[in-house]
Amino acid sequence: MELLDGLAGHVSLALVVSHRQVIEKWRIEQADPRSPVSAQIANVFNLDELTRRITKTYQRTFHYYYVAIFTIEPGCDSLEFRSSAGPARGKPKPVNARLGQGLIGIAAQTGEEAVTNDVVTDARYRYVDSLSETRSEAALPLKIEDHILGLLDVQSDQVDAFHPNDLLVLRALADAIAAAINGARLYGELQMRIEHLAMVAEVSDDITSTLDLDELLNKVAVLIQERLKFPYVHLFTVHPNRRQIIYEAGSGALDPSLKGYVFNLDNDKGIVSWVAREGKTLLANDVKKEPRYQPSPFRLRIPAQN
Repeated sequence: MELLDGLAGHVSLALVVSHRQVIEKWRIEQADPRSPVSAQIANVFNLDELTRRITKTYQRTFHYYYVAIFTIEPGCDSLEFRSSAGPARGKPKPVNARLGQGLIGIAAQTGEEAVTNDVVTDARYRYVDSLSETRSEAALPLKIEDHILGLLDVQSDQVDAFHPNDLLVLRALADAIAAAINGARLYGELQMRIEHLAMVAEVSDDITSTLDLDELLNKVAVLIQERLKFPYVHLFTVHPNRRQIIYEAGSGALDPSLKGYVFNLDNDKGIVSWVAREGKTLLANDVKKEPRYQPSPFRLRIPAQN
């Protein structure tokens, strides 16, 4: 019996080592650009298309019940749902997730994976009607060093679905997804900078080729609106001696009679007056939280959506 126990121990050790070698070989194969999974996300720089491919490919390849990807934007307390793939009999509705709530929110907030092999016994689990057959869930943060880009959520309809070796695979996938998302974002930022530089060059050309101020300002307003996709763009001139700010041109659904509308430079309320008087940039991404904001006197209407 002692001999058999010793042999069993050696065999067990050999099985563990062999299994780890198989897993490591698989991880290396998935990192190879020629692998089916890697090929689906290689050279895809549109974030929405990238996440759609990833969830669809991973769900089909590894036969999970549900796979979803979320991203995190700086300053937001909720995660942005990007894409998911789930049961073939119906497309699950997008899952809403907030930092600190549910396994998804906890993993995103802490930067540590949150895994449960039995959702019934885990208080962190948040039930979703469209995913009623979930029995196990693994939420893994998508990180580049210590920077959390988003979250990979994987759900199974089996209890005890996530063996430690499965988690090794999921961690490798999470690293690959994080690198792909980071690349897509960097590419998007680069494209945006290129477009902005092209716009600046175009404005410079207009300045050197147009002598009429009204024509120039109208061109610039239209150009900014079209390139940066803002619904309204207003351009003013400032006259310190007269203590006036005069509306000169704009783009969007504006009444043409606004030409010549005058703001008081000394008005102690209003963003336009403050910026013109102080000579400083002011950014208000939520005007409800900006004490200087005053409702626009302009008769704006929301452009029709195609």
